[in-house]
Amino acid sequence: MAFLKRNKDKKFDSSVPEFSESASTSSEVPKYPNYEKEFGTIKKEISKPVNVPKVEIPTRKKGVRAAPAARERIDEDKPVFIKIDSYKEARDSVDKIKELVHNAGHLLEEVHKIKENEDRELENWHNNLDKLKNKLLDVDKKLFDL
Repeated sequence: MAFLKRNKDKKFDSSVPEFSESASTSSEVPKYPNYEKEFGTIKKEISKPVNVPKVEIPTRKKGVRAAPAARERIDEDKPVFIKIDSYKEARDSVDKIKELVHNAGHLLEEVHKIKENEDRELENWHNNLDKLKNKLLDVDKKLFDL
């Protein structure tokens, strides 16, 4: 970086120039314009409704990426080069997805077994309730059909 090297031939002057006191102690203050009279009209102009054209912002679908023009056509004959870091990340992501799918399969099997057990229990309850109804009808007939 040759442009950052210090030029030894030139000497730096670190002295501060002196300023005259008349410029800093002048009693004359510049006058700024007064806009107090115009505040009412400014407020009226600001409060008027403005017709802004409605612009529709396009939405982007999740998971869909537009491919760059250079990648539109890949010849099968030529090798495809991928960065090793990207490949490792992709491989790790695929492994994680496989593991999640495997776990989801086991959980689904467990839910299916639980549902089957629940259905069996409900069927048993219905059968027991039907038996109880029949017994109550028998008792009712025997008591009141005398």
